[in-house]
Amino acid sequence: MEIRPKSLTERESLVLCSVVQKFIQDGVPVASRNLAEMPELNVSSATIRNILFQLEAYGLLTHPHTSAGRIPTQEGYRYYVDHLMSFKVPGKDFQIELETLVHQFARDLEILIDKTSHFLGEMSTALVLISLPNFRHAKVKDINLVQLGSQRILLVVEMTAGPIKTAALQIDSQLSPKLLKDAEAILRDLFVERTLADIVDQQLQEMPKLGPEFQFVQQILANAFNIFNGLNSTEYKSYGTHQLIQYPEFANAREIEPVLEAVEAGRVYQLLPATRITGSPRIMIGGEIGLAALAHFSLISRKYRNPFIEGSIHILGPTRMAYDKICGLVEYTAEAVAKNIGVEIIG
Repeated sequence: MEIRPKSLTERESLVLCSVVQKFIQDGVPVASRNLAEMPELNVSSATIRNILFQLEAYGLLTHPHTSAGRIPTQEGYRYYVDHLMSFKVPGKDFQIELETLVHQFARDLEILIDKTSHFLGEMSTALVLISLPNFRHAKVKDINLVQLGSQRILLVVEMTAGPIKTAALQIDSQLSPKLLKDAEAILRDLFVERTLADIVDQQLQEMPKLGPEFQFVQQILANAFNIFNGLNSTEYKSYGTHQLIQYPEFANAREIEPVLEAVEAGRVYQLLPATRITGSPRIMIGGEIGLAALAHFSLISRKYRNPFIEGSIHILGPTRMAYDKICGLVEYTAEAVAKNIGVEIIG
C-alpha cells in the first residue's frame, strides 16, 4: 500500500528532483550510483538507496522490471511540477527572435500564428498548437458601404482590434447613393460600438424590419454575419508532429497515431481541454488530460489575452518533457503575443 506524504523532507525532495530531471534529460532509468556521483546531493550511496526506496513507497517513483534504476510515476511528475519546479526564463536569443517575429507580423495574424507555432515547436521539440486570436471582446468601430457599380458594393467592417474585413456583394436591385447611405446608417445603428460577442450571441434576435426598398440590406447583413462569425471562430496552427516521432516513448506508432490523425484531419480541438484564462500555464500529466489516447502524454496550456482578443497555446509531448523550460517558453510567448496583437487601431 502506497503512503501519501503531505510533504517531502529536504533530502527526499532533492533526490526526487534529481531523478526527474535526469530521466527527462537521458530517458533511461536512474540508478543510485548515478545519483551518488552528483555533488549537489552529497550523501552516501546507501542513503540514496534508502531515499529511493521511500520515494517508491510513496508512489512517486517506480522501476521497470528489467532495470534497477527508477523512473518518475505520474504522481512523481505532479509532485515535482507542483512543489519543486520553477519556470526557466527563456534566453535572450529566444526573447529577441520572438519579439522581432511578433512585431514583424502583428498585422498579419495568420502568418504570425503560423510562424510562432513553428518557432515555439523548434524550441520545445514537441507538438505546438496555437489558436488564431478570437475577437469576441473587440467592438465594431465602423461599417462602410462602397459602391463599385450600379448593383455591386464593397462591405467594409472595421473593429477596434484586428484586421479590416471586406466582402464584395452583387445586389439584386439598382442602388442610388442615397439608398446606400441610408443602408450604411442602418448597419451602423445595429453594430457600431457593440462587442463581437454581443452581436454573434444575439444575431437571430435583432433583425430590423425593413421596407421594400431596403430588402437588399438582408444580403448585406448575411455577409456581415459571415465576417463576424469568422472573427469569432477558433482555428489552430500546428507544428511538430515529426518531433514527437523522434521520442523513444513513441516508437510504437499506435501510441501516437490518434494525435497525428487528429492534427491531419483538423480535429485537434478534440484533444484540448479548456485552458485557464489567467495565471500560470496549466500542466496536465498523463491520465489528468482525460483522454485514453493521451495517457502517455503531457499537455501544457496557456491563454493569451488582452482586452480585445484571446487565444490559446498548447504544447503536447511525452510525460518526460522539460516542464521547467517549456513552461517558461509558453509563458513568455503568451505575454509577447497578447502585448503586441489586437491593440486598438487609432486613426
